[in-house]
Amino acid sequence: MQEWIARLVHVRGLEWSAENAGSGSGSPALRPPATAQDIAALERSIGMPVESAYAEFLAYTDGMEHFHLNMSVLGCGDRPASAVLARAEEFLQAVLDTEVHLDEGVPEGVALVPVAVNAEASEGIFMLSPDPAVSWRFFWTGKGDAALFTSFSEVCDVASGARPWSDFATQ
Repeated sequence: MQEWIARLVHVRGLEWSAENAGSGSGSPALRPPATAQDIAALERSIGMPVESAYAEFLAYTDGMEHFHLNMSVLGCGDRPASAVLARAEEFLQAVLDTEVHLDEGVPEGVALVPVAVNAEASEGIFMLSPDPAVSWRFFWTGKGDAALFTSFSEVCDVASGARPWSDFATQ
């Protein structure tokens, strides 16, 4: 986990330096780690187990600013209320209203829990409730694209450029 978080921060840092040096915009930022109690409280509040790689991520950094471009990963500390969570819930409602998740292959009845959202609330990542019919646990959608992932480590691989989006794209 530490290795791919380091790779992700390195890639984001290089991108930020090249594109935003001196602009005052945010750079990739880790947060203090979540405790086992924090993660257990998160599981209770969302009503499902946290996928193991995401739990490991939270235990290393309880969320991350600029995880992918201007997208922030939510941590335990963002619940029950934060500006990032409000944006993520706004985007979740748009996804549910348009049923894009169903169009992209997420089975009906599978719950979506916000994990990340961009600053415009136009792109986000959702953790899916476990379903024996599918192996996917994450759904990343926005800006006309969508992808399904079995683990948060695969999400991080795409965010860091270690694997291409096309490996997971739904269409």
